[in-house]
Amino acid sequence: MNLCDWKPVFRLFPCLKRLAASWLLACSVTAAVSETSFVSSSFASGIAAGQVCLLTALFFLFATLAARFLREIYTDDAFLTAAPILYAFVLTARYKSSQSRLFVIALLAGLALALFPLLRHGKFPRVPFPGKRALPVLLICLGALSAAVVGTITCLRYEGYGAPNFDFGIFCNMFYRMKTTLLPLVTCERDTLLSHFAVHISPIFYLLLPAYALFPSPLTLQIGQAVIVASGLIPLYLLAVKYRLGRKTILLVALLYALYTPLSTGCFYDIHENCFLTPLLL
Repeated sequence: MNLCDWKPVFRLFPCLKRLAASWLLACSVTAAVSETSFVSSSFASGIAAGQVCLLTALFFLFATLAARFLREIYTDDAFLTAAPILYAFVLTARYKSSQSRLFVIALLAGLALALFPLLRHGKFPRVPFPGKRALPVLLICLGALSAAVVGTITCLRYEGYGAPNFDFGIFCNMFYRMKTTLLPLVTCERDTLLSHFAVHISPIFYLLLPAYALFPSPLTLQIGQAVIVASGLIPLYLLAVKYRLGRKTILLVALLYALYTPLSTGCFYDIHENCFLTPLLL
């Protein structure tokens, strides 16, 4: 490894921009996960300085690696552009007050000050569009990220006893029986031992059985449904190629699919056979 290649990465001004962006990203995470309002005194007293420093260091390390290996992209400007916008979004979402308009105006003023240097020098990030071979890989990463976000939220909610109804207990019961007897038997649906298919005929659930057999946990079902919903990106991409859509259009359609909340939030009612519906239709 040539040390000369690292010298431009550690110049003073790029490091300062990288450090500012990393600190804002760490603050965004802290404000997002805190249970108290960031304008209260309890929020300030509950901040773990070591945790914020660690997050800042991790973001700084990630940004430094990006600046080193993605030379054609203004990564430092990209992080410095995205960080204050994300921080403003988090603060707006967590702020509850009758003076919300003044608060939003103050945030917009802060964003203007943060982004003014980039506007002045015209160095907004120039991201090269992925090539024909890289586009499928990018869509796979997009699907993995979507499944990871939805799966993490649903798993955390299950671990926090936040399941919205008793249906998930029925499916946990059913999958345990499918693993041990290969039959969709349940004991908690009609106060007696019967097949779940006597209530809802859903043999498609057997597609999830191999994963559950390897990892017999309710969390496997939560993650599995998120992966199934995200897998709709595969037939979506094949359809787009068949109809000869451009790469930019394909990426836009894929982003719309990944960010379409009726699909992702449908998983928040816990597992249901409807998670297979969109991928099968596509």
